Amino acid sequence: MSNRLTGHRIIFLVVSLMLVTHWVAVGAPRPPRSEDKTTPQPVARFAPPSREERQSILRGTDKSRQDRLTQSLQQALLSPAAPVDVERYTIDLKVIPPQNRLEGSVRIRARVGQTPLTTLDVGLYDVMAVGSILRGVTPLTHTRASNMLHITLDRSYASGELIDIVINYSGTPPTVGYGSFSFSTHGSPPKPIVSSLSEPTYAPSWWPCIDDPADKAIVEMNLNVPTGLIGVSNGKLNATIVNGDGTTTFQWASSYPISTYLVSVAVSNYVTWTDFYTPVTGGAQMPVQHWVYPEHLASAQFDFSVTVPQLVFFSGLFGEYPFVLEKYGHAIFPFGGGMEHQTVTSYGSGLINGTGSRYWVVAHELAHQWWGDSVTLADWRETWLNEGFATYSEALWYEHLNGPAGLRAYVATLDTRPFCGTLWDTACDPFGKTIYDKGGWVLHMLRRVIGDTNFFMGLRNYASDYALSNATTQDFRAVMESVSGRYLGDFFDRWVYQTGEPTYRWGWTVAPTPAGWVTHVRIEQTQTGGPFIMPIDLKVNTASGSSLFTVEDSAASQDFALPPVPARPTSVDFDPDYWLLKSTVTMTLLDADVDGVPDTADNCGQIYNPAQDDMDSDALGDPCDSDLDGDGAPNTLDCAPADPLTKAPPDETSGLLVSGGATSMLSWDPGLPVGSVTSWDLLRGDATQLASAGGAGGEVCQAARLTIPSAFDSQAPAPFAAFYYLVRPRNVCGTGPLGADSSGQPRLSGACP
Repeated sequence: MSNRLTGHRIIFLVVSLMLVTHWVAVGAPRPPRSEDKTTPQPVARFAPPSREERQSILRGTDKSRQDRLTQSLQQALLSPAAPVDVERYTIDLKVIPPQNRLEGSVRIRARVGQTPLTTLDVGLYDVMAVGSILRGVTPLTHTRASNMLHITLDRSYASGELIDIVINYSGTPPTVGYGSFSFSTHGSPPKPIVSSLSEPTYAPSWWPCIDDPADKAIVEMNLNVPTGLIGVSNGKLNATIVNGDGTTTFQWASSYPISTYLVSVAVSNYVTWTDFYTPVTGGAQMPVQHWVYPEHLASAQFDFSVTVPQLVFFSGLFGEYPFVLEKYGHAIFPFGGGMEHQTVTSYGSGLINGTGSRYWVVAHELAHQWWGDSVTLADWRETWLNEGFATYSEALWYEHLNGPAGLRAYVATLDTRPFCGTLWDTACDPFGKTIYDKGGWVLHMLRRVIGDTNFFMGLRNYASDYALSNATTQDFRAVMESVSGRYLGDFFDRWVYQTGEPTYRWGWTVAPTPAGWVTHVRIEQTQTGGPFIMPIDLKVNTASGSSLFTVEDSAASQDFALPPVPARPTSVDFDPDYWLLKSTVTMTLLDADVDGVPDTADNCGQIYNPAQDDMDSDALGDPCDSDLDGDGAPNTLDCAPADPLTKAPPDETSGLLVSGGATSMLSWDPGLPVGSVTSWDLLRGDATQLASAGGAGGEVCQAARLTIPSAFDSQAPAPFAAFYYLVRPRNVCGTGPLGADSSGQPRLSGACP
């Protein structure tokens, strides 16, 4: 660049230490995360489950069943909210395996809501016979339709009053949903196995209840079974009573409220053993009890040995096990997967293999005790809050054993696209891979967006704030926004309430600059729908090492210039740590002037300008800018084409020399045609004011109207300080102390009279 009619600046430093300023901005290298530590980790015996294995164990693999579930869920969502709040169910259930029959009574104690009631609707499938409905000893009348009991109460009950009724019933439950109540056998000779799996809306297929996940209640279960069999249910076993008629009654009771779909029955000739968990918050040990088929005992003991370590890990991560005053454990049942019944997971018999390879199923169902059982979805549109959370908990356990590489490997198995529908209210895939696998991915990406500290603190707060209660996606979002201090509406809107994932088309080039090699990256989003707003990690590799940078991608197409690195980059890795659910396609970036800056980001596309010099910040590079200072006058007619009082002059020191010790002699080459300069002004400023003064200003006049290109400064800067000097030619364009600007107006500075 010509220095004609342009001030020269040099910084004269008297320092004994190098001072470094750290600039933080988008594109700056991020600090290592906590999981990047090199502390040795225990090594897991197994690789993550394959996609095929995961899908075979998912509940939602049968299309016709999915359709029936969708219809059932839609009907449940259309049903009005119950006008009562059930406080307690007492269930007396006689299980008769030879006849595949149940005989029972259910006492319901419910508090009336805001509207007085004379009738009450209770779910019970039409195939189940009703013997009587009583309020005390008073019989109540009822009608039946669409698997509901329409009960006429003995009087009008006011808001806040307690309704206390008993329903006596019997019959063979229908096989609906995932086999809501089943009678089967196992072993040789065959032995009975009787079990329930009511999720999502099938509890009324085997017991009368108000089947709403948001209406939690205390449950007491008295299981009467043939002697020789063991009956298992939720909560604590308070008594085992051997009756005189060839039956035994197991009296179970919960002290924590339960949603109806989580009430469990499991009956067989179980053998059992008990391990113990010491709460991470202190207190008495909690029993961890398992009920398995005799033929599975040795294998099951090995497979379930991971339970207590997982209890310790999840309690440390999410907060104390929610039902620590009761128990945890497993009861084997004839199903291909598991069911997170509160305090006692029902675990598919086919999963027992004696190798421990199904550690991830154990982790999934245990995690549900926090995500689903304690914090329960408000309605069935929110299923991902159960299944996505439990799925990502599997990955967290694997990361705990295998570190960051293990986490990357595990989340890779959750990429089971294509996903069907939105994550919220997934009508086309109510219990399939969308809510499980995409749900897990969304949590993984949220962790990247807000950082580990905020993410895990948010999980703990969410578990605590909604413990033993119900929550929605918006509740979860609010907790995460509160913890992180970030607005997350765009994230949840795009990932939870809309369909799809981003497809990134990207490429890179490198440009040599005085500060080092700058990597230019262009990222385009080509998926249908709007853009995803996400941080994207870019790893720049050189022969001497690698640097990790993060860009905030938020548009259909964006160009990014990464901070310079000292050596020429040899490759760039896009999302190297696998934080994004995405597809990628690489592209070659056009660079017409071969300066290393792609044409889409080049401010001077036809002229070599790798540093992207742009003095007036008008997006035109200096080599091709006909008006360098942006004052409206072309350079050829501008008395001062680079006006330092309007824009910062270039970082140019050629032509100005400083010599001397304690004092300084300054001289400069006029470098201008004869007659174009009448005199020079010499100004001095404090270098610390350069940024705040916009590159000039705050100066003091050292000499004015110098007729020779040299001057003497008798003062040196203080230790650890610095001066800058500005030499300004006076010219024929004006009479101001700094000459005139392009409009002819004098440049006035208070430094020189």
